[in-house]
Amino acid sequence: MKAFHFIIFCFLLTGTLKAKSTSIEIPSNRLLTDQELIELVSESNDSMHLIKKEYNNSAVNAVIMLAEYYKQFFAEHFYYDWRGLHEKFNSYKKLFPEKMMEHQRRAKEHTQLFSSNTRWKLPFKTLDGNEVTAYQLRHLARQHKAFDMALVNYYEDNRNNYIEYFINQVKSLNQNYFDNNVETGGNDVFEYFRSGYRIFNWLNIHNIYLSSEVYETEDQMLLIKTFLYHGAEMYKRTKKFNNGNHHTKGLMSLALLSIMFRDIKGTEIWLKHALDGLTRHLEEEVNEDGFQFERSIHYHKGDINNYFYVYYLAKLNGISLPEVYLTRFQSMFDALIKLAFPNKTLPVLQDDTDGPWSEFNNLSSVITLASILFNNPSYSYFMEEKVPSEYFWFLRDKDINKIETSNKKPPEFLSTSLPKTGYYIMRNGWNKNDMCMIISAGLSAKKPDHQHGDMLGLVAYANESNVLPNYQVRYYLNDYNFFKNSLVKNVAIVDSSLHGKKWIPNSGGSGFGKWKILPNPNTILWQSHSDYDVFIGTHDGYKNDGVTYFRKVIFIKDGFWIVKDLFEANSNHNFQQVWQGHYTFEDSSKSLRSTFANGCGLDILQLRQEDYYYNYGSFRGKGNVVVNSGLKNKFDYLTILYPFNNFEERFSGTGVDGMKIKEWSINAKFLDYQNDQIKIEGRDIINKSSTYFVFDCEKIKFASNEIMFLSPADVTIMVNNGNIQVNMLTHQNLELRFSNIENVIVNGKQINELILKDVSPGSEIFIDRSKVN
Repeated sequence: MKAFHFIIFCFLLTGTLKAKSTSIEIPSNRLLTDQELIELVSESNDSMHLIKKEYNNSAVNAVIMLAEYYKQFFAEHFYYDWRGLHEKFNSYKKLFPEKMMEHQRRAKEHTQLFSSNTRWKLPFKTLDGNEVTAYQLRHLARQHKAFDMALVNYYEDNRNNYIEYFINQVKSLNQNYFDNNVETGGNDVFEYFRSGYRIFNWLNIHNIYLSSEVYETEDQMLLIKTFLYHGAEMYKRTKKFNNGNHHTKGLMSLALLSIMFRDIKGTEIWLKHALDGLTRHLEEEVNEDGFQFERSIHYHKGDINNYFYVYYLAKLNGISLPEVYLTRFQSMFDALIKLAFPNKTLPVLQDDTDGPWSEFNNLSSVITLASILFNNPSYSYFMEEKVPSEYFWFLRDKDINKIETSNKKPPEFLSTSLPKTGYYIMRNGWNKNDMCMIISAGLSAKKPDHQHGDMLGLVAYANESNVLPNYQVRYYLNDYNFFKNSLVKNVAIVDSSLHGKKWIPNSGGSGFGKWKILPNPNTILWQSHSDYDVFIGTHDGYKNDGVTYFRKVIFIKDGFWIVKDLFEANSNHNFQQVWQGHYTFEDSSKSLRSTFANGCGLDILQLRQEDYYYNYGSFRGKGNVVVNSGLKNKFDYLTILYPFNNFEERFSGTGVDGMKIKEWSINAKFLDYQNDQIKIEGRDIINKSSTYFVFDCEKIKFASNEIMFLSPADVTIMVNNGNIQVNMLTHQNLELRFSNIENVIVNGKQINELILKDVSPGSEIFIDRSKVN
């Protein structure tokens, strides 16, 4: 009956079809008529020429020919050939047997909430009688679960009820949109992120349903016309460039539409606009270090997908992309493996939302895609043994089969950085028990919306455990803003004042929000050496309170981290450290201890035993401890973070001084300098053999020479074959004085004065002691 009505409709139009063509554009506020669509068909190939010719003879035949043309075009030019859907679907079921229950659940959730003839403007009720929330409307607009319905329809032996439901929901949106009865403003149904998601999902659904005889010519033409007015609207809305993943998503969908319907006049303009815009996003929003500018793993991976969908479909269709597109796209994968933990997961950074409260992000799925695309052994090291389910429907079988022949090799780098983005990575190996820490020291200048209150915050991994975790979030949870701030981070704060200030909720009421005020960071020093790394940074988060703050992190690569937090103020304040985890205070070792399921743990030891007091917190099954200094106008925390592998390796003893961590001595009462023939005056000394980390060092004496620091300084001292090397771990320039200058080299240059002013952080002092009198 549906086909009969379609033929009658075409027949009634025949009288107008032979009228002289007029110049038209694809409208954004209505569906094209058949006549207009045929007029817009370019005669770029013989098939299109015959369709236009036939239209003057028989409207019915021409429209059927056009639908058939695009049916075959999708088979040859889309991500996979729908003609082989039966085999591909069977492969999908075999590879991912657990996924069908998930698809069924999601399909059921959608159909139980919304009718096929649903409304698209708030307020209205779900089918179970509840008010539709802004969050639910946004997901309806994205058509998140329509793809699940398409798979379930095929899984359930083509019962086809989902096809009818889908077509009616498309018609429902079209009619409501043309009648100006869709949500606008903060929850705009045609906002380019939501509309872009919808276009993307519907293109994939359209390709699946092409395999069904129930998906008739009329349905196919409805979708083609719907795609085209969506494209016209998307082109109009995305003309103004806007930073962020929403605009990127819109341009991605417009590029896909333009590639698949490039035989329609006007789409060539869309394609150029989309590719130019996406390239600009890559240039402006993927930093030189390869990470997406919003600084979130979730949004970084989301943009990888956006760029991949265009990259792969363009490649299938012989469409060239700019060189900067290709290089920046690949650099995004390089950035991810720089951040990887030794257990082949990723840390949680900023607004990561895939699994609320999770303490890690998945790496293997997206890096498996990278291995398939670029055949890089370092990517393959992290990959899965089979194609990830989320990419199964977007890769040709010949590319999926590359997984079986991939060579795997761990990355050659260990410690590294993403300096433009502001992530600094300390790592001592790629074995699952090795150690890794990420320091967050960046703020997106253009769009810090997804930034958390974690300036100079730490996340750390060791012994197969996230020993200093961060947590994923979900926007609609009522404590989202709490999880987006400092009490659930590993940071330093002052007077319980958190880094994020002045919460701005999203105008659409979806739960999302951002901080109006966040600290501005400054990285003072980052150096990576074979046996230790050092990071020194500051931020202005407490400037208005008259407090200056610096954080130093030193990674002793054979076992632990040292964190020094420095505060100085013009009045008394309570200076605090916040550490994530469930801790108890161990009286015997004067340390905080957290333990994990495999028997490993983390000991946090304050080297300077002051009258600290501790506040313990718990939330959503998580925990933290806040260390308080009490009211002071100047204070330094000098903290050891020691991840122990098992019970026997934990901190033990009755005090700090004289304690040993592996082979490192802490403030040994009688340091044996005889072999090194030097004497060190400093408040705290951690040493092993002839390597010394000295905190608040005042003087270094050796032979007939000495180095005096006008202000106490943090330094490393290494004595090797008669030579002394001193590295400045300072947070500001200092003045140094030497008793003589013979064979003293500073930053590669022989000095000629006894007093050196403005010696900068990271400076290296080298003395050939064998030549000193």
